[in-house]
Amino acid sequence: MSNQFPNFKELVGNGSLKQTVPVDGVSKIKASVELVSDSTIGDKENCQGILLRTENEVIVALLSCKSGAVFLCPAGIENCEGENWSETTIKNGLWERRGHLTNNKYTVEFSPKRIVYRILEKNCLIPYRHGCLLHGLGWHDLFVFDFSKD
Repeated sequence: MSNQFPNFKELVGNGSLKQTVPVDGVSKIKASVELVSDSTIGDKENCQGILLRTENEVIVALLSCKSGAVFLCPAGIENCEGENWSETTIKNGLWERRGHLTNNKYTVEFSPKRIVYRILEKNCLIPYRHGCLLHGLGWHDLFVFDFSKD
C-alpha cells in the first residue's frame, strides 16, 4: 500500500468487499466505488472524492478539497462534519481520523485497484460492564473492509 494521494478515478468501479469482524469472521459481498464531485463539507467547497459502498449502505467517503483539506468520513459525507471529529491526516499514504466521543480510529490505505478501510478501538486494560476504566496504548481492529476492484 502506498500513494499519499490516490488517483480517485482509477478506483471507480465494481468489485468485491471482504468484511472482517473479529467476532463474526469474514464475509465477502459485492461493492462499488463511486466518484463524488463538487461537495461541500462545512466551509470547505469544491471537494472531490469517492464513496465506497455496498448495495445497501455507504461504508466510507474520502474527499479532497481545493482548500487542501482532506476528509475520511465513516458511513458517508453527512458524517464528515461536527466537533466530534479530529482533522483527517495523511502520513506515509495512511489516511487517519479519530472520533472525539469514542475511542475509535479510522484509517484508509490505497494501492492500485484496492482500498483497505479499518475501524480500530483503543486497547482496554480495565474493562467494566459499560465501557472501559483504563485504556492501553495500542489499538485493535473492530472492523476491516478490504475492497478489490474487478
